[in-house]
This record gives sequence, C-alpha cells and structure tokens, in this order.
Amino acid sequence: MTYKNGLIQTRHALDASKKKVELFKIEGAYLKKSVRKPDAHNITIMARSPFLPYYAGADWVILPYGEYQEIVKFSKNRHVDFLSMDKQAVPLHPQLSFLMNPHVNIPEMEKYSWISSKENPEELYLVLYVINRN
Repeated sequence: MTYKNGLIQTRHALDASKKKVELFKIEGAYLKKSVRKPDAHNITIMARSPFLPYYAGADWVILPYGEYQEIVKFSKNRHVDFLSMDKQAVPLHPQLSFLMNPHVNIPEMEKYSWISSKENPEELYLVLYVINRN
C-alpha cells in the first residue's frame, strides 16, 4: 500500500487463474471498507459492468462509448466518483486502452487502486481511477 496526494493506493497481485468476477469482489470489498463512510453519500462508479459497483455497495453508471474527453465530461455531469477500467473492457473501448498502462498519468483522474498479475506486475487486470472534479 502506498500513499499519494492523500489517497491510498493498493496493488493486489492476482493469479491469472482467478475468475474475472473475483477481481470485482476483491476490489469492491476493498473500496467498501476504504471509501464508504456510514453517514456519507453513496459513491458512484462508472464501469462496463455492474459487478464492481455491486460489491462496493455503490451506484453504477455504465461506461459509455465515446472518446476519452467526452467520457470525462459525461462522468463529471453525472457526478461519478470513480472510473473502473478492466482488461475485458479494452476490446470494447480501445480508445481507453491507455488507462491500463501502469505508468500513465492523466490530469482528469488519479489511480486509486489496481489489480495486477503476480507473474507480471506491469500487466493490469483492473484499474480504479478517482475522477478529479475540477
């Protein structure tokens, strides 16, 4: 676990044999514990499928098709807190494939947590970004 700009960042190593739903269970449970506060408003996650929001106890906004800047604008208009990108979303959203790069830094979002391969930590299975509201 590391800290950056006041945010907790975790890296989970995962065997490639784990089922993809396990990714969402692991990340959802972590998010539920680390972000959800008893009297706070519900968080909203933009994702391609409802699994991660379900396991995190969050509201879900489906990841729309469109260019990156359009998606960022849409997420801010819908008051989305987190954007989830996973390996299975890349073929459906190739314009967002750069979000799966472990070294990418973008001004509109910050990596909050990620799950990577045990064999190759550079290979990300799931990345969760915090959307900057500025």
